[in-house]
This record gives sequence, structure tokens and C-alpha cells, in this order.
Amino acid sequence: MIRARGWLGIAAAGVVCAAAVTAWAYDAKGRRDPFVPVVTMAGTRREPPPTDVAAGPRGAPVLEGIVHDPNGRSLAVINGTVWQAGEMRDDVEVMAIGPSSVVIRRRGAQETLQLPVPAVEEPS
Repeated sequence: MIRARGWLGIAAAGVVCAAAVTAWAYDAKGRRDPFVPVVTMAGTRREPPPTDVAAGPRGAPVLEGIVHDPNGRSLAVINGTVWQAGEMRDDVEVMAIGPSSVVIRRRGAQETLQLPVPAVEEPS
């Protein structure tokens, strides 16, 4: 395999194929990048940058899903992070999880997050 100037070439049995190499970028979506070591070369722990765990685009928390359990073990997915009722991270606390909404306390204020209503197509 030969790689030169952004191209990848493979030579086998006298046949040469070439294709453009695409640069890949990892989008951590606010979480720790698993490709960055947590320990430095000197052996000290690298501290992650501070993040707002319940901040989506423009700082607003986005409720993405709920697994509702009437026995009280419901889970909510807020900005890609799984939460349980009573759980607190940074300045965010999940107060209650219902079948279609979640009540959180963030920065001292109570907010209710609603699941987005899916669009229903009319039969043709």
C-alpha cells in the first residue's frame, strides 16, 4: 500500500488502483474525545475541559428520548447523555421523568422539557 499526497494507491498483480483519501474528524459532541489520552506523557492526569452537561445548541437542553418505567426507574436522554430522576451533574438536576416530559432544575430555575412530537403523514 502506498500513500502519497492525499492519495492511496494499491498495487497487486500489476493492477494499480487509486482513490482520494478522505480526512476524518471525530465530533465528540461535548463529551470526552476517546482518542485523546487521559494521561500525559509525563504520567499526570489530563483534566477534561469544563462543559455544561445539559447544554445543547445555543445552551438549551434538548430532550431526545425517554424510557418510561411506571415503577420509578425511568431514563431520559438529554443532549446524548442518559439521566435518572434525582441525578445531578454540574448545576443540572433531573427532578422527575414522565412518559413524555422531564422536569429539570438548571442554574436554579425549574424547566420542563417536552419530547418533540413526530410529524404524522396523512395516508394518500
